[in-house]
Amino acid sequence: MSQPTSSVRTAVRDAVMQTLDRRRRQDGVRVPEYDVRPIWATLEECERFPTYCVLVTDEQAGERSQRDVESLLTVKLVVYAKDEKDPRRVLDAALEDVHEALLSVRNQLIEQAIAWNLAWIETTADEGTSVAHPHAQAMVRWHCQFHRAQIGS
Repeated sequence: MSQPTSSVRTAVRDAVMQTLDRRRRQDGVRVPEYDVRPIWATLEECERFPTYCVLVTDEQAGERSQRDVESLLTVKLVVYAKDEKDPRRVLDAALEDVHEALLSVRNQLIEQAIAWNLAWIETTADEGTSVAHPHAQAMVRWHCQFHRAQIGS
């Protein structure tokens, strides 16, 4: 059986993971040592910190035309950080790195005509995770907008 061609969801996830991977070797990265995973790992499954878990999840339909429908994918990054003295400092630096990486991903997706927008929605960090030394956790949500062909049109 042949391999299926890549979906938009997989292309977006792979673009995020590849960009995060490339950033390790770039100047100006605040936290240059980290792990990137294509699953929602638990804290216990993380081997290196920070760990970025990249997920492309929910999809919603937007405006429809006779030819296509605007589609909205949710891109989630779960970020785990660890530091014996100040886990929140490391988490905040990692979150800035993630934001910069996804701005780069947005340009890449547009240039490759995979999507026409990738927009930051929110960053949430449970302060309770910062109390549980030496770890901290946050979730970053972005929306990826693209056009999906209408079935039967």
